[in-house]
Amino acid sequence: MKKKLLVLVAFIALFSNGANAQFKFGIKATMPFTIENFNLSAPNTSTMQLETKQPFNFGVTAEGIIPVLGLGIEASGLLEFSSANINMSSIDKSFNQGYCKVPIYLKYKMGLPIMSNFLKVYAYLGPYFNFKIYGDVVTLESFNAQYNGIDFTPKSMNWGMNYGVGFEVLKHVQVSVGYTHSVGSAFEFDATMLNNMSFSDDFIDSFGKSNGWFVSAAYLF
Repeated sequence: MKKKLLVLVAFIALFSNGANAQFKFGIKATMPFTIENFNLSAPNTSTMQLETKQPFNFGVTAEGIIPVLGLGIEASGLLEFSSANINMSSIDKSFNQGYCKVPIYLKYKMGLPIMSNFLKVYAYLGPYFNFKIYGDVVTLESFNAQYNGIDFTPKSMNWGMNYGVGFEVLKHVQVSVGYTHSVGSAFEFDATMLNNMSFSDDFIDSFGKSNGWFVSAAYLF
């Protein structure tokens, strides 16, 4: 809650000076370059592997920067697609999800000495919100007669935090490297049943999350 209030206060403070801010609009795309693999224990089975692929996304973006302060807000509307796979001796499950992703960043941009008209560097930090467009319900079948299987149902909304650094060339092209951290799982599931089935805490905590590094590129008009 405190983080959300800080972002809101920053937003109001910055855009109360909107007449002095420089606004830009453009297109943006993000690609991951990490894949998380978890070797997880499961009851009476061989080792389970959960492979989560970082989602890629593309869409539109906008930023408003106050020139003297170099401080501003960046907001985007992106289509995001992700996938994952669960493998072990008796299970081979794949699932896909599609979202409308809305990141809202507090952004600081500064020009380099002598090169300020050509090259600028920036840093950003802020939350993102994923609104589900589509998603598969994943069912893990029972491992013994005591259980009837577990459904993992995609949530209609989930969120997390992003932060990173980048550079801007010729006032139009921006390239950055960042880290994304999912605050909650993208799925609803019965954690109590998973604990009863002796799944590790790592599995329960990591299922449906997408944490890792990514690179973004944008062109602002």
